[in-house]
Amino acid sequence: MKPAISVKSRRYSRAAALSMAALVFSLSGVPTPALTRAHASTHTSVPAQKSPRILSVEKWREDLHFLVDKVETNHRFPFSKITKEAFEGAAADLQARIPSLSDHDIVVEMAALVAMLGDGHSRLSLPVAQGEAQGRAHTETPAPADRDLLLRRYPVSFYLFGDGLSIPGAIGSHTEFIGAQVVRIGRMTAAEALQAVRRVASVDNEIGHKLSGPMLLGLAEVCSACGVVDDMENLPLLIRDTAGKESEIVVKPQDPLTPVAYIQAFELPGRPVPLWLKNRTDPHWFEYLPEKRAVFCQVNAIQDKPGETMASFSSKLAAFIEANPVERLVLDLRWNGGGNNYLNRSLILALTRSPKVNRFGRLFTIIGRTTFSAAMNLTSDLEHWTNTLFVGEATGSTTSHYGDARRHTLPNSGLTLRLSSIYWRDWTADEKRPWIAPDLPAELSSKDYLDGTDPVLEAALGFRAPDDLAGQLLWAFDRGGFDAAYTRFYKFSTDPETAGIDIQADLHRFGRALLEKAKFAEAVQVFWQNAADHPDSFEAHLDLGEAYLGAGKKDEAAKSLEKALSLKPGDARAKELLAKAKLQHP
Repeated sequence: MKPAISVKSRRYSRAAALSMAALVFSLSGVPTPALTRAHASTHTSVPAQKSPRILSVEKWREDLHFLVDKVETNHRFPFSKITKEAFEGAAADLQARIPSLSDHDIVVEMAALVAMLGDGHSRLSLPVAQGEAQGRAHTETPAPADRDLLLRRYPVSFYLFGDGLSIPGAIGSHTEFIGAQVVRIGRMTAAEALQAVRRVASVDNEIGHKLSGPMLLGLAEVCSACGVVDDMENLPLLIRDTAGKESEIVVKPQDPLTPVAYIQAFELPGRPVPLWLKNRTDPHWFEYLPEKRAVFCQVNAIQDKPGETMASFSSKLAAFIEANPVERLVLDLRWNGGGNNYLNRSLILALTRSPKVNRFGRLFTIIGRTTFSAAMNLTSDLEHWTNTLFVGEATGSTTSHYGDARRHTLPNSGLTLRLSSIYWRDWTADEKRPWIAPDLPAELSSKDYLDGTDPVLEAALGFRAPDDLAGQLLWAFDRGGFDAAYTRFYKFSTDPETAGIDIQADLHRFGRALLEKAKFAEAVQVFWQNAADHPDSFEAHLDLGEAYLGAGKKDEAAKSLEKALSLKPGDARAKELLAKAKLQHP
């Protein structure tokens, strides 16, 4: 079990916002102040086109040329996931197609072009009245030059639950469809539709599509450009209600200048507000759960708030834990889309200095598809410096990623292009990790959402940790393989509180459990560590010899068994295994 760890510094310069915490299942808000008086006039939807009408072909080509130039000269390193040739080839193809595309199709295709970078921070912001459709901006998104470039939302929102695509929110008379599963959308099945819009989503990893895909399906012009629907003015949906009855409805896009504030299930009359959605626009808060002797702490944005900095909040949290009968802390980052990662330090210090909760099985961090940017930095630091167990689903950001996006305004359309300017490295040597995965996987179903239950929090509160290190290593191995077991070993052996504990017996029991599972290569690594730490232990060398033998490495087995016999001459078991090791293949 040989460590390969690299330590890095981390900083983050941008201001934080709560856009992703407020996104839970929908986007809502008010028209941006950047809209001019002319923009505020009554909107008439633009009919389907075969050529651009809002801007000329020449103007769109100028914008495309500007976009390509900015990507190649202003992004920190644009071609980490695609080649420059592939990007420029796609740009040339789009330039040639501009005369045959509608204005909105051009907007969507340029967004798809930037999405090829595979960088969740770099994107062409899809323009809606509330700012941008993808909602990950930490800075204002100005309105486009012409109001008719705004995209329109449908009166229902979509979310990908564990049991499929559903409608978590709606407006007006459409609220009767809240909770229904989506079987078909437009011309496609739900799965096909999600696949069709993938190319428009600027994401870091596969998990990011679980967030972006449903949001993109809520935009009429995206559905049209991606072939999901023939007539975006009338989107047919085949839905299945909670009783299993299927029906077809047709929804129409809303006026782009009218705020779309979706009603969520928990906002319907008689519905309780679940704890995890209770204060989703509050940057940071916590609540004591006395019956569980637990603290539920939700950090929805990495930012200070009026009257309370992240540092003062972290101090208050630590003081409460110390002064009260607290046996576990659940830190919820599942709605945290980022902020200022300079502020992560105070929370990390508060947790590492709390022996009460910074222990295996007492500290839990809920993560998910919205955990992104500075929240990803925090998640990575929690993994490095604390004993937290992660709960929920994998993060929507890669552990190493580009960020700190800077804005660029396209000269003719006024659309906003965001491009990453800084590269943030993971704490490990593996810069290709696609995400941080949960130790305790748990996902939300549409029924959980409608019932107001939280299986993710329940998983954290219900976990009972194995008593000894051997049990913890085996638990980790069964859930995440040898890498997960090694991470637990690394944290135990490098913690000053536990580093001095003799773990020979624990490694022996863990290794024997691996042998029983016929995991010989993994058992070799465990017993090699035990023998290296205890060179005078007969049992350690005997174990190593047996593991080598199981792995088919007879020469190494013989050396270990001879060492064991030198420590305990005449041992029958060692002699038996040595004879097998020296037996030549027929």
